[in-house]
Amino acid sequence: MRDEIRKLLVEEVVSVGERVYEPYVPSLQIEKPYLVVKEGSREVPNDWAGYTTTIEVWIFENFETFADVDQLAVDVISALDKQIITVNDKKYLLRYLATIGEDFWDEELQALERGLQFQVFSLGWLNGETYDPDPVAALRGWSESRWVKVETKEGNIIKTPILQTDPDTWDPSDQRPGLYWRIVEVSAPYNVSASMYWMDFTIYGHVVAPDPSVRREWIRKVVEALTDAMRINVNDVTELCVEEISATMDADPLTVGQIRLRGTMGLMRSKVSAEVLNNASVSGGVSFGEGGSAD
Repeated sequence: MRDEIRKLLVEEVVSVGERVYEPYVPSLQIEKPYLVVKEGSREVPNDWAGYTTTIEVWIFENFETFADVDQLAVDVISALDKQIITVNDKKYLLRYLATIGEDFWDEELQALERGLQFQVFSLGWLNGETYDPDPVAALRGWSESRWVKVETKEGNIIKTPILQTDPDTWDPSDQRPGLYWRIVEVSAPYNVSASMYWMDFTIYGHVVAPDPSVRREWIRKVVEALTDAMRINVNDVTELCVEEISATMDADPLTVGQIRLRGTMGLMRSKVSAEVLNNASVSGGVSFGEGGSAD
């Protein structure tokens, strides 16, 4: 991961050239300015998303003016914030968090130092589908078919879903955001009859895109479209009825999810097959009423 981050910094932060180092490298002899990349501990905040980790990028600059350090900080944040990198075929989203403490003068290295902290989120999330009839699969199918980009190539019409819903293959971007659905709560069955029963599902939706303004736009689009649809086809015999839907625009898309949906679904009961009786035997007399009998 640090190698990919180093490549981004070398490509985008021109003033440091290739002077992006591991924590053990800095010395008084190294030309300034330069950067040092440190990787923090990994955490697994929940059981459906991938792990997160923190990355620190430290700026080392000559003590001439704070403006040089300020500009380097701007360049580093611009190079890394909201970027998606790929490591061993797995995708990660980088997000700038904050400056680490205050600038300070390192007497030993004769450098003015500033630390910048970034969070790295794995996008290798758990596939949220369960089993048929599956409200998550239904919402994924609805999301992909609701917004489609239509192109004509060599006389053929090509339809491409704008929203990406499969975490096994997605690559969320501002042009094609990710939309992740997951079941949070399932009610106890109610209105149980001989043939069917009903259950309530609370489902969260995560709109994933680097740009917050793009996320907000798509949150509203999805909420309004679901409100308009009201019923989502699940299979040939049942639908997901949208009972309540709301959104929190500023909720964290990577750890919480911005869309909250409560839906109701009717489910068919499994048929219980009776064992066929092949042979029967009767012992003793069978009465047919007064004056009659059978042996």
